[in-house]
Amino acid sequence: MTSTSIRDLQVTFPHQFSGPSLGVNVARGWLPIFAQLCSDIDAALGPQKRGFYWRQVKEKLGSLRATFRLDDGVYEREEVLVRSLFDLLGIAVPIWPSDEDASR
Repeated sequence: MTSTSIRDLQVTFPHQFSGPSLGVNVARGWLPIFAQLCSDIDAALGPQKRGFYWRQVKEKLGSLRATFRLDDGVYEREEVLVRSLFDLLGIAVPIWPSDEDASR
């Protein structure tokens, strides 16, 4: 995925930028990673692209911070997107304790 600007990404993936946003500001050094993320999310969404959009993307303390919204209520798709984010960034997916474990 090669894009030179946020505008390129907005044209290529319009559905990802169609909801209410607090801003998408990506420094040039982060742009290739964010472009790949947009591409991976597009693939994970499959043909049903509605419901996902970026709420905010910014650099803070040297890291890329991104928040998104997935409004379709399909948990499996949300899990796939979160796993894609973690995989792209090379982070192990956390295992959350079940409610039973948390009450002990």
